[in-house]
Amino acid sequence: MNIPEELGKKRSARKIFSQTSLEDLTKILKNLHQIEQEKQEELRVAEQQNQARQENVRHILELMQKQNVSVEDLKADWKGNKGGTGRKRQLPHYRFTFHRNDGQPDSWDGPLIGQLPTEFRMFLERTGKKRADCIERELQ
Repeated sequence: MNIPEELGKKRSARKIFSQTSLEDLTKILKNLHQIEQEKQEELRVAEQQNQARQENVRHILELMQKQNVSVEDLKADWKGNKGGTGRKRQLPHYRFTFHRNDGQPDSWDGPLIGQLPTEFRMFLERTGKKRADCIERELQ
């Protein structure tokens, strides 16, 4: 049921509230009036915030005109002073040597953190070593 649509029609509202007492109707109307006042207050606050924001924008534009600064100047400076390239930091990779379950020597290239191949993980669990103990060399 779409409540605003149903209550917006007089006949539908009569049908919905036909079994409701006058006392209950009075309570409902009181609650609806309070909700209406809250909504009006929210709209008033939002309008005040919007006016304050517009005033701040006007003030900033006046300052920019006094200092002879354009929006394009700000855009160019903003793009030129960006901190990073947006890429993740590349972790150093190493060559790890270990022995598989069947005793054969093996190696794996990867970082000191993250997921491991199953054989290498099993080797570390079996021997009690840490990844750093198995580093053969750092890769470029």
